[in-house]
Amino acid sequence: MLKNSVGGKIAAAWLGLVVFCAIFGPLLPVAKVGQTFNDGLHVKPFTNCSFMGPLAHDLSPSSSASSKEPTSAPETTIAADNGSSLSPETVTTDTTAAKGITDEDGFTEEIPPPDLTSDTVVDAEQQEQDRLELLASTQTSKRCFFLGSSNEGIDILSAMVNGSRTSLSISLISVFLGGLIGCLLGITSAYLRGWFDRVMLLIFNIILSIPTLVLAFALIAIFATPLRPDDSVADSTRLKVLITSLVIVIIPQLGRIARAAALQWINRDFVTASRSIGASNFSILTKRIIPNVVPSIFAVLFLALGTVIVVEGSLSLLGVGLNNGNSWGSLLARNSGDLVEFPHVIYVPIVVIAFTIISTNKLGDLIRASLDQREAKI
Repeated sequence: MLKNSVGGKIAAAWLGLVVFCAIFGPLLPVAKVGQTFNDGLHVKPFTNCSFMGPLAHDLSPSSSASSKEPTSAPETTIAADNGSSLSPETVTTDTTAAKGITDEDGFTEEIPPPDLTSDTVVDAEQQEQDRLELLASTQTSKRCFFLGSSNEGIDILSAMVNGSRTSLSISLISVFLGGLIGCLLGITSAYLRGWFDRVMLLIFNIILSIPTLVLAFALIAIFATPLRPDDSVADSTRLKVLITSLVIVIIPQLGRIARAAALQWINRDFVTASRSIGASNFSILTKRIIPNVVPSIFAVLFLALGTVIVVEGSLSLLGVGLNNGNSWGSLLARNSGDLVEFPHVIYVPIVVIAFTIISTNKLGDLIRASLDQREAKI
């Protein structure tokens, strides 16, 4: 199937990379989920940045000293014995000895150093100790931002690796549950016919008459939106509602496809022979029909994976997706305001999502073509 298709090989390699990142992401040398660097500073792709821990700090002794020095030194007015007042003299913080002042008569009066408060005295040893403690409390490192960083200081490459696990998990769970329920209902409907078939077709048509994105948006808005503006919904609850809404959207789509595929096998000779010898309906479904329908559905599941990823990203852009930003769609939504000045934070998730959808569609087409050849031989 993949031997004669260069596009199929590329698609398989890309999906393999996505699956690898989703499974072994925590073991890869990437930043953890939510870890930030250079807060408030965008970094372009392929840029080396040195930073001190989550935020950049200036640990030079001069900066530490300047942060503690007063903006203005105290002024002292000295009066001579003859009653004449001298001009004010500024006493700086580095005064360590008495300063002599000479008046017009040549009389010199030594003035003791002023009693400076603790706010104006700069202790050099304490400065150095504070600087060393701050240096020890931060982990200095150097990192290359291959895909740049966002305005929150999140490494885009690390976010894409961590987001692959969330996006792929949502897609696989939704497609698996929706495909399982939809296939069972569709195949059973095609086999039993009668009123059950009419009811299932009516339900499928009603759900399919509503646009996919609108239906998912409505379900999440109803079940995952707090009644009061001050309340919040837990991420786990929002994730469950998101998966449930995607499952409800997928069931009628795959159910109709499974029903159409099952109708092609119900009147085959081997199915008629099984009925003639008294085989039960359950035995005919599990041994004769389902094994022949599942390969056709398997090809459609790849197409459904791409659809679910697009719907999840669209819901995030509408503000009803995941709030933690751990999926590709959430990352796209959180950085949507930086499209003009920093387009890389938007283009990277878009390119990754596009490549994933194209790869799933390509593999689905190849599987469909191979199954058509198999069915033609039967």
